[in-house]
Amino acid sequence: LRGTGAVGKVMLMLAISEDGAVTDSIVICGNHQDFTASALRGLKSARFSPQKNDGVRVGSVANLPLVFIER
Repeated sequence: LRGTGAVGKVMLMLAISEDGAVTDSIVICGNHQDFTASALRGLKSARFSPQKNDGVRVGSVANLPLVFIER
C-alpha cells in the first residue's frame, strides 16, 4: 500500500503479562488486511510496562489503537 496514500486503522485488544509481554491479542477492527497483518507482526517484539496493584506487577488487558500513515 506504500505510495497509494492509504491510511490504515487497526484496533487490537491485548493481554499483557506481569513482565510486559503480549500473551494474546484479538483484532477488534481494521480497515485493510495488510495493515492488520503488519500490526500483528509488530506485536511479536512489543514490550509494555506492566500494570501494578499495590506495587506488585500484574497481568492486564488493554486496547491498542494503531494508525498507519505514509510520510
